[in-house]
Amino acid sequence: MRTSESIFEVKKRPYSNNANFTIGLAVLVASGMAALGHQVLWTRRLVDLLGASPETSARVFECFFFGLCLGAGVASFKLTKIQRHWRFLGWVEFGVAILSVSALLLPEWASFLWSSLGPERLMSWQGCTFKTLFLILTVVPPTFLMGMTLPVLVSKVSVSDTDSSKRAILLYAANTLGGVFGLCIVVLLSLQLLGAAGSMVFMICVNLLIACICFYQDQREIDAPTNQPSKPGEFSRIKGAPLLFAFFSGAGVMALEVLGLALTNLSAPLSIYPQASILACV
Repeated sequence: MRTSESIFEVKKRPYSNNANFTIGLAVLVASGMAALGHQVLWTRRLVDLLGASPETSARVFECFFFGLCLGAGVASFKLTKIQRHWRFLGWVEFGVAILSVSALLLPEWASFLWSSLGPERLMSWQGCTFKTLFLILTVVPPTFLMGMTLPVLVSKVSVSDTDSSKRAILLYAANTLGGVFGLCIVVLLSLQLLGAAGSMVFMICVNLLIACICFYQDQREIDAPTNQPSKPGEFSRIKGAPLLFAFFSGAGVMALEVLGLALTNLSAPLSIYPQASILACV
């Protein structure tokens, strides 16, 4: 609990209200839905290109969470400089939508590259290098922006020292619940109705819708005569022990996730259901 308080502790601000918190919950549910929806679709697409193996899925997971980590880390250093949080979040979600197009167009780019390399070089270190670059360039840039959403929203809607930790936990829970909902929507509904490409377009549209909501909320705050622009929050430093504990805790969770995926792939190596099931359980 003290770790959460250290990360998300924000001092009082002149402007923050329950409406912002409610909208923040809705935005994070939708953002989590789009994020894990993208992840399972990217995994499916990259498995088709890089080969159906637990290693491929694990590499997608690694790039996904590495991008989230980088985005959250960079956002933590920029929070005190952000004056219009909703506008910032709008551009973040818009950027996620734009950068996600690369995964949508990946088969066209990959087919051109594969034909250029030829079968011999494709199986050599050159092919492995290009595949890794494809993976990193496809997954890391959009997830870098995804990682900024939660810390920026927490800094916006946490109104005092007494309730900031509680609100941060609720916002994180909403984001995670949205992710589970996104997995269910993709696996049980959109893939059946729209296919992989259509599902990707659907998730991109969700990001664009979130961006529009954030821009609208930003404009409402500007137009409201009684509102004052929020001042940057002040954040306490985190000691080394909580960071170290969080690091190894995350390492253990991800290791169990990859091991679970490897075991389920033994019975259904080409199915998307094991990947989605493991993600939902985690």
